Formats: sequence, structure tokens, C-alpha cells
Amino acid sequence: MPDLNIVKIENMLGLSEPAKAMVKKCFGLLGLWIEPNMIKRKADALKYAAETQNQIAISNTKTQIEIEELCQRTRNRFENEEIRKQINMENIIEKALPLLSENSTPENIDNDWLFNFFDKCKLISNEEMQMLWAKILAGEADKSGAFSKRTINIVQTLSKKDAEYFTKICSFVCKIYNELRPIILDHEDEFYKKNGLNFDILKHLEDIGLLNFDSNTLGMTLDGFPKIITICYLNEKIKIEFKNDNANLERGQVLFTETGKELSQVCKKEPIDGFSNYLITYFKTNELNSSSPIKNISIVD
Repeated sequence: MPDLNIVKIENMLGLSEPAKAMVKKCFGLLGLWIEPNMIKRKADALKYAAETQNQIAISNTKTQIEIEELCQRTRNRFENEEIRKQINMENIIEKALPLLSENSTPENIDNDWLFNFFDKCKLISNEEMQMLWAKILAGEADKSGAFSKRTINIVQTLSKKDAEYFTKICSFVCKIYNELRPIILDHEDEFYKKNGLNFDILKHLEDIGLLNFDSNTLGMTLDGFPKIITICYLNEKIKIEFKNDNANLERGQVLFTETGKELSQVCKKEPIDGFSNYLITYFKTNELNSSSPIKNISIVD
């Protein structure tokens, strides 16, 4: 197997200090982890080839040339599998490097976390899914413990379509008091339908563990707000002034699971045209049914 590590590291000279630390951390750890694993798998493959050779020889069903060809194919398959996995892991590392912040500390990533991360992503060859894994790796370097083992295990099972569905949900995410929340007030509302959301998508995302969805819930609230709050939707800010303290605000039918919260931090958010105005109209229309009447609501700079 070619020494891909040396080639990659030489090509990464001149990067930022966090990027160099990431390369050192990942390749240093992967060298210790992959090599024994590779040795064991190669031994298993050679043992299988030897056993196969003995069985074939005993049965006299194949010529010596056919036996040697079979053993060579076994060795080739093993090497090709390991090269493919190595390329996938290195591509993810390389994609993560430009995403690191100046304050990233890749050297602090827990070794067990990193072992599990690469064990789960080594078969991922799709470019878009590799980018998702790269964002997770960079996010963990920015903040150790940002992504749990459970989240990594769930991401391994995600298809490209699953990721597209979740990205759609994240386009409806607002930040309220530093917490990202999907604001799906009524999934049957025409506004959500025309922007690509429906019952089946929400139910599917619930089934795979990314959110909790209650299609029968309307009017559930977030409580304990002061008189004035700001809801941030991408680059827009909605200022709500209530008539009373200890106000509440309708939260909608969807909540992220812990895994969903973690993934929402790295998921690309495409702006939904008119969403801020939709929220303003909805809250104004439904405030009469609320115990917290709104004095004023508007988009602010």
C-alpha cells in the first residue's frame, strides 16, 4: 500500500497553526490505529486465502494456477479496500482544515472520540456527505465535546436524502436566547408546504432520531420571557415587545433531539424567502389566543 500520509502532509505545508495541529493529531493517531488494524485484517485475509488454497487443493477441483490467482485476488481486494478507506478519511481531514477557526484546538480532541469518528466515516465517499463529516470534525476541534458518540453513530446511518431533509428543516431555524430552534408552527400551513416541508419528511426525521414531531400539537409555548425579546433568523432580527413580563411564545410542533441540536450547528442553512414576515403575521394573528399579548413586533436592523 502506498504511503498516502506522507504525500498528504507534504502538500499541507504552509497551513495555519490549527490546521497543522489537525494534521498532526489525525495522522499521528491514524498511524497508530490503522496499522495494527490493517496488519490484523491482512493476516485474516492471508489466512483465508491459505485455508481456501488447502481446501481447493484437497478437492482437486482447480489447477494450481487458479489457486494462486484466487489468493492474489484476495490480497488485491484487501489492499483496494484499505486504500479506499484511507482516501475517504484523508479527504474528510482535508475538507475540515479550511473550516477551523483561529481558536481551534485539534490537539484536545479526545482520542477515543477520534477513533470512533474515523471508524464510522471511513466508508463515506460521497462529496457532500464527506463535507458534513468534515464540519463535525472541525466543530469538535473548535469545541471539544460538541458532538457526542451517539450523534456520530447516527450520522453514519444517514443517507444523502436524509441530510437533504434535515438541511431543509434547518432553513427554518431561529436563534432564541442563544438556542437554535426549528420554528414549524403548523406543518399543514401552505407556507411550509410550498417551501418543501410535509408530514412525511418530519415523521421520517423523527424516526431516524433527529427531531421530535407532534403533528397534533398547536399552541405549545416557551415561557418566562421578558417584555422584549429578539428572534434571530439568519441575518434578520425580529423584535417582539410584549405587554407583560414573564411572557410566552408559541414554539411550534417540532423540537430537535440532542443529536439534532448538535447537527444543526454544522448544517447549511438556506434562507427561506419571506419567513420572517410569515412569523410576524402568524404571531400577530394568534396573539388573541395567547396569555401574552404582543404590543409591537417588527424586523429591526
